[in-house]
Amino acid sequence: MAIPTLLHRDTVAFVMPGLVHRLGNLLFTLQGAAQFDDRPVDHAVVRKATARGGAVLVVARTLLGPAPEPPAPAGELLAVIADLVRLPLRDAGHAFVLQVADADTAGAGVELVDPAAFCPAVLTAIRLIGAAVPAGQTGNLAARLERVGHEVRVGVGYAGAVGELPFPLALDGLAGDWTAAMGQTPPGTTVSTTAGELRLAFALRGLRAGDATGQA
Repeated sequence: MAIPTLLHRDTVAFVMPGLVHRLGNLLFTLQGAAQFDDRPVDHAVVRKATARGGAVLVVARTLLGPAPEPPAPAGELLAVIADLVRLPLRDAGHAFVLQVADADTAGAGVELVDPAAFCPAVLTAIRLIGAAVPAGQTGNLAARLERVGHEVRVGVGYAGAVGELPFPLALDGLAGDWTAAMGQTPPGTTVSTTAGELRLAFALRGLRAGDATGQA
């Protein structure tokens, strides 16, 4: 049986430091809870750590090949992605900023999206923009999440640090690089460039149970 090609291998390599760091924290938490027989286990701490570890594995599975996942809130997926990319971006001299539109006005974050489309697409965009910024150029990569109609949009861009000369990104070229890196555009997903951002749009798969915010 042939081994399937890992389509997102460059993105897996990019996110691996953050993945190992986060799962390492989970193991340390479990080890700390288990190694002292005479101390009570803080179940809330263990549940929180395992939930974070499980969320990381959901993102990781989307990069490793076809692995259908149930629709998940875009804001939660993007928060996990932000956690994973901060370490490799920091090593390159960049900070990462996550911006979620006000849920009271836009409903952003509670909308459900397809993780198999959302996670590889957003991670690939962040990786490509990070790689396009020259070594030594300091500033912030930012991902901005919003809902527009029946779409969930993520805009990924870069802003130089205070006092640095602006660094223009060749966004049209990055959009082409994104398409090539993805191999094929996930169903219900589009890419465009606007206002200094690489913008990804994903089909809305519903709202998280109990949330009617921003429902059309």
